[in-house]
Amino acid sequence: MYKSAFKLFKFSEVNGINLGFSEREYGSGFGEKLRKQVVSDAFDIVKKGVQYPEIFQLVSLFEENIGPDRLSDMVATIMYPNIVKFTKRIQDELGISKEKYSEYIFREDGLAMNAYKGCEILFLPKDILHELPIAKWWDDIDRVVSENENIRREINMT
Repeated sequence: MYKSAFKLFKFSEVNGINLGFSEREYGSGFGEKLRKQVVSDAFDIVKKGVQYPEIFQLVSLFEENIGPDRLSDMVATIMYPNIVKFTKRIQDELGISKEKYSEYIFREDGLAMNAYKGCEILFLPKDILHELPIAKWWDDIDRVVSENENIRREINMT
């Protein structure tokens, strides 16, 4: 069960969204170390004979080093098919197509490509976006830590 869970718990960054703090061309999402940490924590809870899913709301599965950037990677990976459908709908509404913009690159399925990253350009509804907390001054650190904890708590409760 652990191996199956570890294999399924794979959330890389969805590059076409272009959100987050990555300093490289591609973000990392959940790396192997974080995957092992989260799956091991969940596995420990299950091993102890806990049969009630509510326990996951009481025990934080997503810990300190898993912030909003990585959580958004996880959600985007899960929602990827819906994000593609939304993007295609918006492209249609805006008239963005290979025929109209022949100087740009499009995938076979019609999605516009980001020439710099070599991945599709994906759209998200503005109302689901939230600014990632950033500390610009030393005085901001407590606020950012608190915001990150609130976001983790909210995801842990879902």
